[in-house]
Amino acid sequence: ARGRPEERQAVPRRLGEPRSDPEVEGLRARVLELESESSALKLALAQTEPERQVSAEMRRRHAQYEEELRNSRGAREELRLVRSQLLELEQEKATLQASVSAMSAALDKAEDAVRELATVKTSLASFEDVAVGMITDSAGMAESCADSVGGLVSEKSSLASFEEVAAGIITASRKPGPSELSRAWVRSQSK
Repeated sequence: ARGRPEERQAVPRRLGEPRSDPEVEGLRARVLELESESSALKLALAQTEPERQVSAEMRRRHAQYEEELRNSRGAREELRLVRSQLLELEQEKATLQASVSAMSAALDKAEDAVRELATVKTSLASFEDVAVGMITDSAGMAESCADSVGGLVSEKSSLASFEEVAAGIITASRKPGPSELSRAWVRSQSK
């Protein structure tokens, strides 16, 4: 127990011996002093309780804000990556569209060429028909010429020579197709 310095030097009392009044008064004063100090500490503790609650709330919010900050940094990085991928995809789209346009133009040219080829093929077939008619007429003329010459040259050899010349002209201009070969075969079989 705390006491005044004079009281500490007092002669120790024996067990069971009643205390003196000044000693009791000193102890009572000390008890009152301790009770007063205790109530002051309780009051200070009660006054600091809201501050501690506010401090705890601030620490909790700070932790939340730190978590949100980490999440937003991650989201910002993810957004940067997505933007980069979007840019790459847009460039790839532009490249593919250019390729499609080029292929479409090439396809249009090919279709035009096919149409022109069909026209040329039709014209060539008409020309072939006229040429075959002319060759047939020429063969008939050659036969009549051979008859009028009076046998100097045999009919077959003259006709064969003319057909060879005519076949050479046709072959020189182009190679005969299946239809031409078929017509020539039919003509040769009919003679």
